[in-house]
Amino acid sequence: MSQAVRELDKLTALSNGLLQLAQLDNVQIQIDKQPLDVVELVLEVADLLGQQKPGQTLSVNVSQDVLEQSTPVLILGNPYLLRTALYNLLDNAVKYSQGQPVSFSLEITQDQQAHIRILDQGIGLTPGEEERILQPLVRGSNVQRIEGFGVGLTLTHRIVLLHQGQLTLSPRESGGTCAEVQLPLYS
Repeated sequence: MSQAVRELDKLTALSNGLLQLAQLDNVQIQIDKQPLDVVELVLEVADLLGQQKPGQTLSVNVSQDVLEQSTPVLILGNPYLLRTALYNLLDNAVKYSQGQPVSFSLEITQDQQAHIRILDQGIGLTPGEEERILQPLVRGSNVQRIEGFGVGLTLTHRIVLLHQGQLTLSPRESGGTCAEVQLPLYS
């Protein structure tokens, strides 16, 4: 009975992910956007991860240039979609790190972008698969024993693109993965 419940939970998660992808495919460029404090967004996502994954070590770093701003650092976006995208990246970092610490940071780039970086110490990406794993239902070649469907990164990538941003995934030399999101600042 418990095995059937676990399988039903997996099927529900897959269905929900595919439904979210389908909804994003039907969204024209018009999504409900509002000015968002990017520091608050990052802290909300970090807090959510802490609630969902108690015991997981997550270091959150907001750079000095962000902290020294006289007004909140704003981006124009949909809060639900951006929280979903960032949480997906953090959740992947935790899942593939198998308990190792994860780092979550925010800074402002010289070209006025919010730069969010997630570093993990997990199994990392197989070089050359960085773009391929952004496709629907595609997973990395080295993740066979870790549960997943290949939907989360596709969803995250589409959300970031809808916000005129950029998502970059790369293997780290020291092991693990670096996920970077750049979003234009709103003034």
